[in-house]
Amino acid sequence: MDRTTYGLDIAKNVMQLHWVNSETGEIGRRKLGRAKLSEFFAQLQPARVAMEACGSAHHWARELGALGHQVELLPARQVRAFVRGNKDDAADARAIWLAAQHSDIRRAPVKSKEQQAVMSLHRVRSHWVSVRTATLNMLRGLLYEFGVVLPGGKKAGLKTIAVKRADIDDKLPPLMRGLVDLQLEALKGVERSIDQLETEIAGQQRQLDKARTLREVPGIGVLGATALAATLVTPAAGARDGVRSQPGAGACAQRHGRQDPHRAPEQARRPLPADIAHPRCACGDHARQGHAHVAGGTAATPAAECGGGGVGQQDGSHGLGAGGARAGVPIGVEKHSTKWLRRASAGGLATT
Repeated sequence: MDRTTYGLDIAKNVMQLHWVNSETGEIGRRKLGRAKLSEFFAQLQPARVAMEACGSAHHWARELGALGHQVELLPARQVRAFVRGNKDDAADARAIWLAAQHSDIRRAPVKSKEQQAVMSLHRVRSHWVSVRTATLNMLRGLLYEFGVVLPGGKKAGLKTIAVKRADIDDKLPPLMRGLVDLQLEALKGVERSIDQLETEIAGQQRQLDKARTLREVPGIGVLGATALAATLVTPAAGARDGVRSQPGAGACAQRHGRQDPHRAPEQARRPLPADIAHPRCACGDHARQGHAHVAGGTAATPAAECGGGGVGQQDGSHGLGAGGARAGVPIGVEKHSTKWLRRASAGGLATT
C-alpha cells in the first residue's frame, strides 16, 4: 500500500487535494472536478485518504474504499483547528492532511447505503413533526388574536377546536374561518405522512438484527432501536476479539483504574455482542476529553460529538445532505442517543 496520505476537501462540484510525497517530501496540490475524482484515485496505488465527515463524505468513502483506498473520516470541528490563514479549499485540504497525522483524533465510521437510507426515514419524519408543530403553533397564535385561547399540547388543542368549533366560529370573521379550515386540512396531510413514515420505520425494525436486539431493552422503542441500529457499525474483519481500539480508549481505562481491554485481550470481560456500542463512562471523562470506547468496531461516542461544529457538519453538519443532525443521528433523535446507550448497558447489551 502506498504510504502517501491524501487530504481531500470535498464539495458539490470542485474537490481540492493536498498530499506530501512519502519518499521525496514534495508537496502536491490539485483541484479536481466531481467527475474526475474517481478517475484520479482509480489510477493510484491503494493509499490513505482523509476527509472531513461532512455532506456526501460517506458516499465518497464508499466510492474510494471500493477502489482499495483506506478512507478516514475526521470530525470537521477538530479539523478546523488546523486551518492556517484565510479559509479556502486549499487551506481546508491542507488542514485535513495535517489532522490525519494525529492518531488521537477519532475517526467517524463509514455508513453503508442501507444505514443512510434508514436515517433518511428518521430525518424526513423529524421534518414533518417540526412542520406539524409549526403549523399548529401558527393556528394557535392566529386564533389568540381573536380571543380564542387553545390549551397547550397538540392533542388538547385540536380536541378543543373540534369540540368548540361552533363557539370559535362565532368569534371569527368569515375569512378567518376559511384559514382555520385550511390549516386543519394541512395538519391532516402531515399526520398521514408521519403515520406512513412510522409504519416504514417499524418495518425496518423487523429487518435489522441490531434493532431487534436493542428493542428488547426496556426503555428503547422503535425509533430509538432503528436509529441506533443505523448508526452502529459492523466490526471490521480481523478485529481482535471483536474489539477495535480507538484513540483515547486506553487512557480512559487507565483513568478508571482498569487494564486497557484493547491492550489486554486476555483480561476477563463480560460477554459483549459484537455489534453493540460501548456506552460512555458515567463520570463524564468522555465528554470532557473526547475518549472513545469501541466494541465490535462501533464508535460509541454520542451523536452530538460525532460530527463537526454547527450539526453544522456531519457526521457533522450536513449529515445526509440536510443540516442539523449529528453523526448520522436524526434531528429529535440525536439528543437521546446517550440515554439509549445507557439503557442498552442496563439491559446487559454492553459493558461499562
